[in-house]
Amino acid sequence: MANKTAESRAGDQPGTRDSTPAGDQTGSGHSAATGGESDIGEAAPAVNRPPTEDEPASTDAPGVESGESAGATGRLRRWLLAVLAGAGTGLPIGWLLCYGGLLPFFLGLFYFLLLGLIVGAVAYRVGLPARPLPKIWLVVGAAVVVLFTWGISILVEAYDFPDQVADVAVRQPRKLPAGMTPEQYRRQSAQEVSAYMRERHPPGGVIGYVHWALTSSRIDPPAGKLRQPFKANQPRAWWAARVILCFMFLFYGVYSQVGPLSRLSTGRDRTGSGVNPLSKI
Repeated sequence: MANKTAESRAGDQPGTRDSTPAGDQTGSGHSAATGGESDIGEAAPAVNRPPTEDEPASTDAPGVESGESAGATGRLRRWLLAVLAGAGTGLPIGWLLCYGGLLPFFLGLFYFLLLGLIVGAVAYRVGLPARPLPKIWLVVGAAVVVLFTWGISILVEAYDFPDQVADVAVRQPRKLPAGMTPEQYRRQSAQEVSAYMRERHPPGGVIGYVHWALTSSRIDPPAGKLRQPFKANQPRAWWAARVILCFMFLFYGVYSQVGPLSRLSTGRDRTGSGVNPLSKI
């Protein structure tokens, strides 16, 4: 009886070993350890962040293709605006080049190159936000601007041609017809020259003038009230060579300015680092 009482007291004392089986203890410890590892190794949720300057935007996102097409359309519109700006600048410049092209010994070629740089610089400045642009766009756009500017110079040259012949006709006679002022004589001479060009080199105008310059380059009296033959300042071969060279020099001047729009110039390209040195100014 005394022994049973002692055993019961010993079981009630603190520090008595837990009755949980060893297998259960091992299993619970393993699960705790495993649970800890799963919590630590669990991947952090993905966070959307915008790409940095050195990282291109992801092309796997939905709507990227439509965004690229919209960007290409915007760049094309900007380049068309640049072409229009260049053509607008070429309007008065073409008028000036008309007189430069008639200078002797092809001295006017310098002005075609110089003023072509101005036209190209205007187109470059307007098209700058759209770079980089395909080279085919730049070549076609530059050709359009050059054709327009060069065409204006030929148009003005052909338009002034009757007056040029009339000025020569006024200086030829020693005495004007009775009752006719020099201005009246010059006006009638210009009208006769225009009629002569329409008859001999139809349909007259620019086409007739180009045909005359390439085939005849001479007007015999009495056309235009001339008393002596009128000859062009530049013979046929020289006139053709001058026109071709003027076009080439003008195109070189324009394209040398807009050509860099095919490249995306960045701070890395200029300094070797990703920092634009102008950003700190």
